[in-house]
Amino acid sequence: MAEQSKGPEKGLTRKLDYKSRQAQKRAKGGIVTAFAVVAVLGLLCGGAYIKKDQILAFFQKEEPAVVAKPTPQPRVEPAAPAKLPEPPAPVAAPIAPPEPMRKIVVEKAPNFSTTDEQAAIKLIADGRTELEKFNFEKSRSYFNQAALKQASPKTQESAKTWEHKAQVFEVATKHIPVSEYASAETSYVLQTRDGDERTGLIVRENDQEIVFQEVSPDNPSSLGKQFLPIPKAEVTSKTPISLEQRQEEFLKLLGSLEEKAVFKRSTDYYDTVYLSKRLGLGHYCVEYLNRAYNGGEGHAPDPYLDDSFRKEVVRREIDRAALQLAGGRKPYAEMVLNDLIKKKLPGYQVAIDEVEAFRMKVLSKVRDDFKSTLTLKKVAVASTKTPASGSVKAMNTQSAKQLVSAGEETDFVVDSGGVQGKGSAAPVVDKANAKYDEGMHLYRGFKLGTNGNNNETLEAAMKCLVQAVDLYDEALKKDPGNKSVSDRQTEANMIVYACKKYHTL
Repeated sequence: MAEQSKGPEKGLTRKLDYKSRQAQKRAKGGIVTAFAVVAVLGLLCGGAYIKKDQILAFFQKEEPAVVAKPTPQPRVEPAAPAKLPEPPAPVAAPIAPPEPMRKIVVEKAPNFSTTDEQAAIKLIADGRTELEKFNFEKSRSYFNQAALKQASPKTQESAKTWEHKAQVFEVATKHIPVSEYASAETSYVLQTRDGDERTGLIVRENDQEIVFQEVSPDNPSSLGKQFLPIPKAEVTSKTPISLEQRQEEFLKLLGSLEEKAVFKRSTDYYDTVYLSKRLGLGHYCVEYLNRAYNGGEGHAPDPYLDDSFRKEVVRREIDRAALQLAGGRKPYAEMVLNDLIKKKLPGYQVAIDEVEAFRMKVLSKVRDDFKSTLTLKKVAVASTKTPASGSVKAMNTQSAKQLVSAGEETDFVVDSGGVQGKGSAAPVVDKANAKYDEGMHLYRGFKLGTNGNNNETLEAAMKCLVQAVDLYDEALKKDPGNKSVSDRQTEANMIVYACKKYHTL
């Protein structure tokens, strides 16, 4: 029984020893395996360490380095200082203004030729000289040459402006001739045995006589010419007067006229321009033209001065023709109209149109039996003669317009004695005559050359004359067939037409 019991125990012991040995084998094999794995991993890690840069470059993208933020230190609150007494408020010190920034001026090289600049300035001066001699074409040539130079913009602009002015000034004054008396190198004052003194030019002279072109000493700008044969035996003295002496007297005359003139528009310069050109005072003529063109105190500039002056001539000639017609001088009125469009302003369409309108509206309505109540006469120019000088001194009552229009028979006398109505028309005619006389008195003042506002004078005259026309019409209804009243009404209508055209043309 004991051996039987030992037998199973022995088998159990064997079984346990076998398992123990197997466990030991497995433990040893695991250690070896682990050692081998560690060795392999070591080799791999060593290789990887050697090739780490290539491996990292393959698996990773390059990113910017991140700078680690420093760890903030805990804030230590400072101990509260001891409370001290507050200091007094500081006094604000004045603050000095900042120094102005200095403007840096960069000198630019001129974009024009200095040589051309000087040449252009000289050409402009030469052009002005020729302009004052009334050599308009030559002056324009100088100004044109100056404008083509490579000069400064200011000089070029000046040259172009003067070239335009030269053309305008020529057209504006083309109808005004320079007086032969004013341009002659020498004139003479002849005294004769009968005590007469004559001023003018010697046309020709021989042993028997002197053919003398006499000039009115009262108005040296007059257009009229008078040739006198004077026996040489009658001449007691022959005093030569130089051009310089005459020009000194002309300047005195022109200066006195300018002092009395009123310039409110460009055409107010017309009379001084006319006289200065007639008297050969080129410098002053160009100066007056330039003032009218540029404008000035009380009047605007007029770049169309050429047209303004020509229209002024048309106004004056239509007015003169109307007065000639109203004075019963129809042939003279026709002569004035023909001279305007054929001699003074040939080819000027405004003049042609105005002449045609006047002939149709006024001239054609004047009957052949028309009888005027006006007496026309020449304008008397008041002056005093300077002995043995052939010059004049203008009186205070003289105006530039009087000198310009002298010799054109612009003065007149009104006679209303024969203009009467019958019956109930009589008092109406008397009222009409009074208005007519008043209007013609104002109109006469305008014709003789006022120094005031011409338009105001014309408007006042026209108002009275229109009232007279209406009253004459009323009288004719009560007294039909009254020829004196009908003629006076026609006469008044002519002057009204002249006033309107002079005022509005």
